[in-house]
Formats: sequence, C-alpha cells, structure tokens
Amino acid sequence: MKYINKKYHSFFKDNKLTDFQKVLSDKTLPWFEEPNIGRNGLSGVKKICLENNTKKFNIFIKVQENYFVNNKVSKILPFIKKTLVARREYNNIKRLEKYNIPTCEVLYFSANSNQALFITKELEEYQDLRAVLYNLQNSLFPKNDILKDIAKSLAMEIAKLHRTGYSHNCLYPKHIFINSQYKVAFIDFEKSKKSNFTSNFILRDLECLFYHVSEILNAQEKYCIDIKNNFSLKKLYYCFIKTYIKNYYNFNNQKLIKSKSIELFNKIYIRSLKKRKKYLKEI
Repeated sequence: MKYINKKYHSFFKDNKLTDFQKVLSDKTLPWFEEPNIGRNGLSGVKKICLENNTKKFNIFIKVQENYFVNNKVSKILPFIKKTLVARREYNNIKRLEKYNIPTCEVLYFSANSNQALFITKELEEYQDLRAVLYNLQNSLFPKNDILKDIAKSLAMEIAKLHRTGYSHNCLYPKHIFINSQYKVAFIDFEKSKKSNFTSNFILRDLECLFYHVSEILNAQEKYCIDIKNNFSLKKLYYCFIKTYIKNYYNFNNQKLIKSKSIELFNKIYIRSLKKRKKYLKEI
C-alpha cells in the first residue's frame, strides 16, 4: 500500500526523499522521539525540514518495524493477519478527514507486511495543550477567561469527533494542539476506533483529558484537589461539558443542556478526581 500527497511531491524530489526505502533504513537521521521498543518491534519519530526556493516546513517521519496492533484475536488465532500500528493510524486519519476533523496533514504512507513509513506535516503555529497551559503563567490577560475560551473550543471539536462515532482513545494534552486563535487540532490516532457504545468512549476520552489537565493545573496554579473547595476547576470543567453537550446533541433547549451537563459532569469530574486522589495516596 502506498499514498503520496501530490502537492508535496516536488518537495520530496528537491530534498532527495523520493527513495522512501532508503529513508526507512537511514540511520543518520536523528530520532525526534526515542523509539518505542515493544511488542517485539520498533516505533520511532524523526523530524526534518523540507525546503525549496520559496518555502520550507517541518515534517515528522514515523518509522515502524514489526510494531503491530495489540489484537487479542490474532494472539489466539495466529493465522489472522496482523495490522501495523502506523497503518491503523493512517486509515483513521483518512477516514476522519472526510468529517473535517482537524488533524495533521498526511504527506506520505507506505507499508509492507512488517514495515511502515508514515510522514505528516508539522502543525504550524500550534502548541500542544501542555505548553499552552504552562505558558499561562506568563500571560498578561485574565487566565480564567483564556481557560474558558480554550475549554469551549476544545469541547466543540471533541464533540464533533465523537459525533462521527469515533473516539480518540488516548486524549492526552500532548495529543491536542491549539493556536493563538484557539483553533484545535488532534494528533496520534493510532488507538482511535469506532464504537456503537458511545457513552463508554465519551467517558473514557473525557475522563482521560480531565485527569491529565487537572495534573497540570494543580501543579501550576496549586488548585485544591478537594472536591468541595475546588471551585475554579469545577467551573472550568462545567463550562467545557456544557459546550460539549450543546454541540454533541445539537441542543438549543437550555433545560436539556443543563440536565445532560450535570449528569455528565458528575460522572466524569468526580471520577477523575477520585482517580487522582487514589494516585496521590499510592505515591
């Protein structure tokens, strides 16, 4: 299987990257992220700059060898064909593009039975959610207002993703990117999947997000973890959930929005804080 984004073919040619098998085996390119060695295989990311006479931009090259989806069925039935993780991520992104879900632009993908090369364009002028939240420490503007704007934009895009029937399944702050206009984009769809059990994947995605955002904000702003006193964080999460419910269900009825929001808030917010309290006791 092979895919090349025709818009960028000249860039690959000018930068001598047309021999993708050579790129796959090139040991001189440094790792942007240390390769993950597991599942009896390897998965790592390299970052390089492509340029010609008029333009330059960064690309990420994901290299995988014998790095397969952890499928219980294929373990029981070894004759079932295994799927490379990069292939599943590529397929997920191409499907979600049809729904206009904001993500990185795919430039190239190729795979054989045990190797994959997956190239995407860097999200220009975006920062991951971790960096955005950490940078709030130096902001001259009211932090609560900025947090509310971020929460609303994020809630709208996650609701849009969930309406497609897909969950992200790894919704960490490092996989969410935001620009100065609070536009949101997602990366790392290798664990994303479609499910008929919508309430389960909604809870899983949002609980994961709330838990890890809480860690950042607790460390940065020293928010109280106690549920009764944690008013700032509760208001922020309720703002997020209210926007999420309105966009997920396309509700205009304020009573319905409030009712559904309180129900979801109680399920996710309290569960995420209980999880954090349990973690703190363990350490």
